[in-house]
Amino acid sequence: NRVAVAFEQSVLQGFQLDNQQTFQSYAEYVLTQKERAGIKPRTLDEYRKLLPRINRSIGHLKLVDIRPQHLNNFYAELERPGETHAKVRAVATPKLTAAIAKQGLNQEALAQKAGVGVRTVREAEHGNAIMPDCAKKIADALQTSYSAVFKETGTDAYLSARSVRAYHGVISLVLSTAEKEMLVPYNAAWKASPPK
Repeated sequence: NRVAVAFEQSVLQGFQLDNQQTFQSYAEYVLTQKERAGIKPRTLDEYRKLLPRINRSIGHLKLVDIRPQHLNNFYAELERPGETHAKVRAVATPKLTAAIAKQGLNQEALAQKAGVGVRTVREAEHGNAIMPDCAKKIADALQTSYSAVFKETGTDAYLSARSVRAYHGVISLVLSTAEKEMLVPYNAAWKASPPK
């Protein structure tokens, strides 16, 4: 009886709880509405950059089926190491300088022999991160193994709390619009627990 009464009240209040819209399709609708309303293009671009990852996680769910636990699981997934889209970079070890000296090369000669820019060689020697393919060319030119003179970084990076909150903001925007349009009884993002 309680379920029947709750259903009857939701129908009388205008909620469309039988809505079949998925989060992904509704999110696109919301962003189109925001664009028409005059949201800043840069803000809209930021939202669109975040949507693919959100859609991979909850995009297939119907709006009415989204619960705070779904969002909390998504936030926890984002905070795991390796979840950033940071590119892997190569950073020279102290053995790089020794290998260059052993070959008797200067930066210009090494750059020419490796087929990379002089600036790339200079950055590597100063311990700055460079692209792994350039690092491999330098190691080959020095006739030494890549792992002996370079180490890779960025493979264990994770998203900051601020970045996770940006994802939360997009989800909240979509679900609050759904709540205003009476497609869901409440905004699950408001009941979720994003990082501080």
